[in-house]
Amino acid sequence: MRETVTLLKSEAVLAQTPQLSPEKEAVLQKFLFRIQAVLKAKNSKYILMNVPNEKFRKYQRFFLY
Repeated sequence: MRETVTLLKSEAVLAQTPQLSPEKEAVLQKFLFRIQAVLKAKNSKYILMNVPNEKFRKYQRFFLY
């Protein structure tokens, strides 16, 4: 699958009230952490391998830098 046409360019904005309860502030911080993690990983690749535990060390060196 590949992108052929852009239908709409948009932007999301997160606004916060200064009077958040501690519980809601905690939820907000968790949400912001997750959003930042997604943005940070945007140019990363995810590799999934089905390697038996006893052979993991043998193949691990290919993916660590």
